[in-house]
Amino acid sequence: MAYHKSPERNQSISQLIIPIDERLNLSISYFNKSGDVNLDNSYQKVQEKRSFCRKLIATLALIFAITVGAASTPITSSLNLKSPMLKLAWRNTCILPYLTIVAVIELKCFNRGFQFFKFLRQNFIQMILLGIVSNCMSLGYIWSAEYTIIGHTCLFGGLGGAFIVIYCIIQGLFVHKYEMIGTVLSLVGCGIALFDGSAAKIDATKQNILLGDIIAAFSSIFLALYFSFQGKYAEIVPPFTLMLIIFVFASVCANTFGCLIMPNFTLSMDPYTGVFGFLHPQNVQFAFINLGFVAGFVCFFLLGFLVKEFSPLVMCTAYLVEPFFAQIFGCILGLDKIPGVLSGLGCCITILGMYYVSLGNTRRQEQGK
Repeated sequence: MAYHKSPERNQSISQLIIPIDERLNLSISYFNKSGDVNLDNSYQKVQEKRSFCRKLIATLALIFAITVGAASTPITSSLNLKSPMLKLAWRNTCILPYLTIVAVIELKCFNRGFQFFKFLRQNFIQMILLGIVSNCMSLGYIWSAEYTIIGHTCLFGGLGGAFIVIYCIIQGLFVHKYEMIGTVLSLVGCGIALFDGSAAKIDATKQNILLGDIIAAFSSIFLALYFSFQGKYAEIVPPFTLMLIIFVFASVCANTFGCLIMPNFTLSMDPYTGVFGFLHPQNVQFAFINLGFVAGFVCFFLLGFLVKEFSPLVMCTAYLVEPFFAQIFGCILGLDKIPGVLSGLGCCITILGMYYVSLGNTRRQEQGK
């Protein structure tokens, strides 16, 4: 029997797909109407579950990053160096090997299309400025810890969220009532902690609690700027590549400024004043493991992802829980004495304020304002 092609067989694949899609839609509609199977609701539930899991993982990662990051300031401050700028320069430089490895893997395996050198040419000045902002933020923490206890450094250094709200109020922008309540609570909590007479450092030679707290509060402005700028570029640059670029420029700027201007900062391998002093046998293990990996890379490794999941306001306010962990590390490392009740009470009130600021930020985004 001869085989004859029917005209239907000459239809293209795209022509055949359309009726199939139509029949599928009719089937879905039938099932939805009959109530036997609701595929739309099932799909929505799967998406909601994925969204919840993603938010949960991101929140846990943020908590872990803050806990690990709390060790950054105590570990950096424990270095036996006279210059806070040199402590910062060592940390920035010791992070680079780890960031370089993950950035190369990121570009070679996951982001082959990213034009690294083209981005640098187009954003060279902006990356220098971001590196400087990063240095100002970190230097404020390290410098503050020279005068006040670690808990106060992290507490006052986390006021970036409050400054963002204050800036929005000055500019006449919409601010949710919870954000205003949270800002007031945060400032009140910091004020209570400031009057803790038990707050003291083990080495009281340079102790000046008020000065240290003011420096930390000033550095929180750069914290807000840092998260804002980094969040902007995180939309177009792979996260670890962006971190590598920032720290390369931050390291170059810190070392150049230190060698030209700062005392006790020399272009040598001196273990106490040298730019390359971290390579000295007595410092190399502490520098690359404690300082570069634990106090730097692990924390910033997580932050590279988290800036895409949370707004700058949430990131800033979330770091207000850092004082609890940082103070524990500060006492363990022998930098501070155990603070008094007022510091603990101030921290609790500030954390409550952080919650309200975050809640207000969420409600404002839901309202589309």
